[in-house]
Amino acid sequence: MHNCTRASHLELTPFHSTPLHTTLHSTSPLGLIFVVDSNDRERIDAARDEMHRMLNEDELRDSVLLVFANKQDLPNAMNASEMTERLGLHNLRHRQWYIQACCATSSDGLYEGLDWLTATLEKRGGK
Repeated sequence: MHNCTRASHLELTPFHSTPLHTTLHSTSPLGLIFVVDSNDRERIDAARDEMHRMLNEDELRDSVLLVFANKQDLPNAMNASEMTERLGLHNLRHRQWYIQACCATSSDGLYEGLDWLTATLEKRGGK
């Protein structure tokens, strides 16, 4: 397991055809990990809407955001720059966020994203 601080206070939400909102905490989470299929151009707008809906919840007001742009191994996958634009991440002016291109099946990019999250939470005093 990767060294991630207070993992019990993170919210991990993969985006599927039916949005899945899994809550792993009883208090406000320190961070939200949002996993998006970079190859699914037809549902990127729905993923954006779901992510912004979640971020507008009171419980997530102060949480940081890590977006995993998954399936980068596929030839038509959107890169992190295009995903940033399509997800409207630059509009999140009062929130720390980071997007990490990744491929879950090979673990490429996963540790880099978790390293960012760990370092960011430690800087905020979320040890």
